[in-house]
Amino acid sequence: MSIWSFAMAGPPAHSDAKEGRDQRHPYARSTITLLIIPAIIIAASFTLYLQTANPLFRFSDGGELAAASYTLGIAHPTGYPAFLMLQKTWSFLVPIGNPCFRANLMSALCASIALALIYLFTLRIAGLIAGLVAAGLFAMSETFWLQATQSTVYTLNLMLGALLILVAFRALHHPATLQMIALFFLVLGFGLGNHVTLLLVPIALLVSHPFSFGRILGRKTAILTALIFLMVGLSIYLYMPLRAQQDPPINWGDTSISERMWEHISQQDYKFKQASRTTGEYFSATGTFFASIANELGIVGAILALIGLVHGIIKRDTSSLLFFVVLALGTLMVALLYGERDELEPIYCLPAYLAAAALAGLGANLILKLCSGVRRASGQLAPRKAFISLCAIVLLVLPPMVLGISNYHRCDSSQN
Repeated sequence: MSIWSFAMAGPPAHSDAKEGRDQRHPYARSTITLLIIPAIIIAASFTLYLQTANPLFRFSDGGELAAASYTLGIAHPTGYPAFLMLQKTWSFLVPIGNPCFRANLMSALCASIALALIYLFTLRIAGLIAGLVAAGLFAMSETFWLQATQSTVYTLNLMLGALLILVAFRALHHPATLQMIALFFLVLGFGLGNHVTLLLVPIALLVSHPFSFGRILGRKTAILTALIFLMVGLSIYLYMPLRAQQDPPINWGDTSISERMWEHISQQDYKFKQASRTTGEYFSATGTFFASIANELGIVGAILALIGLVHGIIKRDTSSLLFFVVLALGTLMVALLYGERDELEPIYCLPAYLAAAALAGLGANLILKLCSGVRRASGQLAPRKAFISLCAIVLLVLPPMVLGISNYHRCDSSQN
C-alpha cells in the first residue's frame, strides 16, 4: 500500500475524546490535493534548490560525506550507512556533473519530497491551506534551504521523519493494518541508519498518543511484525563492519572491530562536546532556541505558529498539538546536548522548525475560518468566495514570499 493511499483513506468511524480529533479534513479526498499539488510542490521546490545548489561543497561535512559515499567508505560517527548507500546509488543513476554536485542534488530531492509529505500530513489535520502554508514556510526557512543545497544527512532524515508522521497519523486514527506497522518500523529502522534523531518521531507519538499506540501494538502479531521489520531496517548497519574490513580510502574509526563499531555508532569520540554547558548557558541556549524559530519562519510564521498552539490549547485538541510540542521539546533536548556556551547548531533544531511550520499551518487555517465569518457593517455576510479567496491568497503567498526574498541571498550557494 502506497503512502498516497494512506492519505486518501476515509476518516475514522469513531474517535476517542482525547486522541481522536485529528480526523482527516474533507479536502483530503481529492485527486488534485493528494497527487497534483504534491507533485507541484516537489517540482517547484526542487527547481529552486537546484538553482541555488552548491556546485561542490561547503566547508562542513558535505565534502566528507560526498567522498565517503563515492568511495563507499565509512563516514564520521555515527557512520550514516543508509545515507552513504543511497547517495552512492543516486550518484550512479544520475551521472550529472561532479560527484559532489550529484550528492547535493540528492539532498535537494529529499528536501522536496519532505515538503510534499509535510503538506500531506498537515492536510490530513487541518486542510489544504494549512498544508500549503506549512510546506511553504518550511521550504523557505534558512537552515532547511541551506541543507537542501549541499550533501547532508538532514534532508533525508526529515524526509523519512515526515513519512513516519504521515503513516502514523493514518494508523493511529484508523484501523491499523500489519502492512502499516511493517512500513512504519521498516522506515524507522532504515532511517536510524541515517540519523539517530529519527527516534524523536516515535517518542513524540508514544507521549502524545499512548493509548492508541498501545492499542496498535497490543497484539502479538503486531509486536512481532514491528520487531522483524525494525531489525530488517537496522540491518543496514552491517555495511560498516563488512566494508571496513576492506580498508576503503575513507575508513573513519575502523569499524571492523566490534568494540570500535559500537563506539562509532554511539559517538564516543564526541563525548567531549556533549553536556558541556553551565546552568546559565543552558538557559541562554534555550532562549536562543525559541528565538531561532522566529528567525527561521519569519515573524508572521512565528505568529501563525503561536496562534495554532494557543488555539489547540484552548480547544484541548491534544492529539496533534501534543505531538508537535513533544517533537519540538525533544529537539531542544538534543540541541542542548551538543555545543558550547549559549550557541546552538541550527541543523539540530530542524525537527522543531518542522513542528513549528505545521503549527503555523494550523494557525493559518484558524485565521481563514475567522475570515469566513467576517461581516460587513450592515450585518450582511461579506461575499464569501471573493473574501475567503483573498484571505487564502494572502496567507499562502505573503509569508513564504517575504521569507524567501529575505533568505535568498543567504541560501544561494550556486556561486560558492
